[in-house]
Amino acid sequence: MREQDINFKDLVGKRVLIKGDVGTGKTRLTEKLLQSAVKFLPPGHITVIDLAPQRRVVGVFSVGGTISVPNEVKYVRPSKVWAPRLEGKTKDEVMALAKANAESIEVLFDFFIKSPSPVLFINDLTLYLHAGSLERLLETIKLADTFVGNAYEGRRLQDDKGSGISERERDLLKRLEEFMDIVIDLNQ
Repeated sequence: MREQDINFKDLVGKRVLIKGDVGTGKTRLTEKLLQSAVKFLPPGHITVIDLAPQRRVVGVFSVGGTISVPNEVKYVRPSKVWAPRLEGKTKDEVMALAKANAESIEVLFDFFIKSPSPVLFINDLTLYLHAGSLERLLETIKLADTFVGNAYEGRRLQDDKGSGISERERDLLKRLEEFMDIVIDLNQ
């Protein structure tokens, strides 16, 4: 499925994962689908859980970045999101930041579980996979009739200072893909 051929109406009732390396357009495609969903659905039918850290430049690449959300959408994000691989200087620091992210993200999952909407978007869900529970993520996703999420999968952010979060992220992402109806790989 090519990016330009994707329309939200074709995704209703499905679980969709968009994955790719840094700079491949994951957030841009997610925003495009969100804008399409807003035109198609009544207000209050969409929740966005935004897990992305603030945009920053690393070398020649722009990393992270929150999603643009229309007013008709329920939008939640942690008050602080860490980029463990970029901000942690040691294995222990990387793990501490990953665990802090997972704890603050679970509060947002609780919010959605208590008041689910028919459509759920999650921006940058791999930040939760660094130290969070795949089962907890799936429990949240399954409450929505339609799910669209994006996730990092690539080579540019591999230095995890020996913490193992990169390998865990890869392994859990592969397992998450098994629960998706559609996987859009922007690395291809």
